Amino acid sequence: MVPLTKEEVLEKLEEYNNMPSVEKNHFYHFKDVEIGDVNFDGFKFEGDVDFTGAKFNGKANFIKAQFNGKASFLVTQFSKEANFSGAQFSKEANFLVTQFSGKAIFFKTQFSEETTFLRTQFIKGANFGEARFTKRTYFNRVRFKEETYFIEAQFNEEAIFWRTQFIEGAHFSGVQFNKMADFVGAQFLGKTTFFGYDGIKIENEVLPENYIFKQYAGFSNITLGPEKLFFKKVNLSKCSFFDTDLTNVDFTGVQWAKLPVFLNRGKRKALYDEVNSDANSYPLVEKLYQQLKLNYEKKGSYPEAGDFHFGEMEMKRKQLNNWWRRNILSFIPWYKYLSGYGEKYGIALFWLLIILFVFSILYLFSGLRPLIIGESFNWDFSFNITSLKAMFSKEFINNFYDSLIYSFQTMTFQRSKYFEPIGRCSITLHVIQSIIGPLQIALFALALRRRFKR
Repeated sequence: MVPLTKEEVLEKLEEYNNMPSVEKNHFYHFKDVEIGDVNFDGFKFEGDVDFTGAKFNGKANFIKAQFNGKASFLVTQFSKEANFSGAQFSKEANFLVTQFSGKAIFFKTQFSEETTFLRTQFIKGANFGEARFTKRTYFNRVRFKEETYFIEAQFNEEAIFWRTQFIEGAHFSGVQFNKMADFVGAQFLGKTTFFGYDGIKIENEVLPENYIFKQYAGFSNITLGPEKLFFKKVNLSKCSFFDTDLTNVDFTGVQWAKLPVFLNRGKRKALYDEVNSDANSYPLVEKLYQQLKLNYEKKGSYPEAGDFHFGEMEMKRKQLNNWWRRNILSFIPWYKYLSGYGEKYGIALFWLLIILFVFSILYLFSGLRPLIIGESFNWDFSFNITSLKAMFSKEFINNFYDSLIYSFQTMTFQRSKYFEPIGRCSITLHVIQSIIGPLQIALFALALRRRFKR
């Protein structure tokens, strides 16, 4: 096959343009042709264009070209640089099994309808900087062999990158995924960055907030190479990471999902996978939390590591085989209720004070006897006017203070006491408090130690 010269290509285009048919129905047929250097700079393709099987042996210049019909580049080969900068695809654009052996430049290219890159190979660098994808876009099983740039590209509908390979890394700084972005099964073998903006100022210009993902983002079953995957100032509150090793992924200033800690009080950082988890996914989410905990501990971000430890324990608790064990009849739920799995010292302190004051009141009514001086006390528990009036007396306040001291001494295992219990009820309370009090102190100390050690 003899390659077409520039003049022959232009003659062919002129022939199609002079066809006696409605302009928009023109069909540009370049199927299986060989073309050398060609310049379509600013050219308007008024009808469908078919480059199926075509071979571009020289540079292909499509800068600011307008494709007003469907554009097909099926099994097309570009041996040298292919430049589509500023080009406009008004209808569907298909690059199925296309091979770009030279640089592929789609800078500021506009794709107005569904766009498909399937099993496409980019041997040299690819640049989709500031490209606009208006409809659903597919980059399925695409292979980017060298560094790839999607800087400030915009995807207004679903963007699918299933099983796409980024061999030497990719850069998605400032990209906007306005709908679902799915990278399931993708391979990030080189340094890959997803960097967002939070209103930063560059040369007197304030960039608007852009946290990359506005809706669901899928990073499940991702393969990572020796270089890191970076997320910086990115919204990950609706991002799934099932079956992806997060141990060495770099997270900086990202936004996670939020879930309540206890009784809907307080919030903790959480994975979207937990928000949408079920019984089958609990072990997978637990593993993700283990990896995130190790990740954040290595770089000294201990508050976040604590939140992910909380999530890990929640997944363990939810895997218990019945409601009673998940909520009452096992250690894990009580570990949560009493100290937030050893991470929330505020919860542990709250219950510690509750134990101290509740038992102080119970001792007041069950009775205590002084060991040195003073009189025994055993207040009437009946709620009548006389008893209620007595509760505001100086004697009642002094006895409550004595009960509080005794309660504190019991919880802290102090040998020297000023009082002893009277009767079976008071002795039983003493035994119970001498068990649960020190346990709660230990939980509080553990949570406090984790907080300040970190």
